Amino acid sequence: LAIEGNIPLQQKYLRAYHSDAAAALVAGHDVRTAVIAYAGDASHSVERTHIEGLTNVVRMLEAYTTSEPTFPADAELTSVERFSHQIDARTLPRHRAETPDPATVIAPSDGTET
Repeated sequence: LAIEGNIPLQQKYLRAYHSDAAAALVAGHDVRTAVIAYAGDASHSVERTHIEGLTNVVRMLEAYTTSEPTFPADAELTSVERFSHQIDARTLPRHRAETPDPATVIAPSDGTET
């Protein structure tokens, strides 16, 4: 779609990214997914984003939402009976990150104990 619409595009593979759609795939559901985002530079991406990048996100979303289905079976409208059931949160993998006590990380600026 980007090539057809002459929309500048950068592709990136994010190994650590996880989305709601990724959770659905892990749970075994048949969903087609993609991530569209503006190109951010460095860690403060909002501060370093060009208006052209945001404009191209809008153009890409417009191209996607107005395009024909990629898979012929998706063109046929059906009832929600064939739609996947709600994912059971108890079956999803959980990552328990240990978080430190804020008092051990943040010290008062005057040097006193908390």
